[in-house]
Amino acid sequence: MNLFWDQCRPLLEKATRRTHGRYEPEDLYREIMSGDQLLWVAWNQERNSIDAAMTSQFATYPRFKMHRILFCGGTHMKEWLADFREAVEELARKAGCKGVESAGREGWGRIWPGAQYEGAMFFKEL
Repeated sequence: MNLFWDQCRPLLEKATRRTHGRYEPEDLYREIMSGDQLLWVAWNQERNSIDAAMTSQFATYPRFKMHRILFCGGTHMKEWLADFREAVEELARKAGCKGVESAGREGWGRIWPGAQYEGAMFFKEL
């Protein structure tokens, strides 16, 4: 895992900066290692490198379960996005989830066909 993490950490670091201190890359690592989050990697065979890293987890609500995408960072999105969507949705189906959810910039909804934009998350530091 450490070999992969050394390449994934900088890809996910930009996304953790948007959490206003809720997460640092070390927190993601700890949650991945404990099984609280799943790590997804977009491997580019031609470049022999990781193009992107993503994390997800299952969220269990009183009425159903969802597969939640938490963090994503990387490059060459057009090359791996379709495979990532397919894999995330397939795991969600196998796990009995009602669907896939995520919080993020509105643009993420546009690249996830059929997704509904449900509003924004607000943060006010006290």
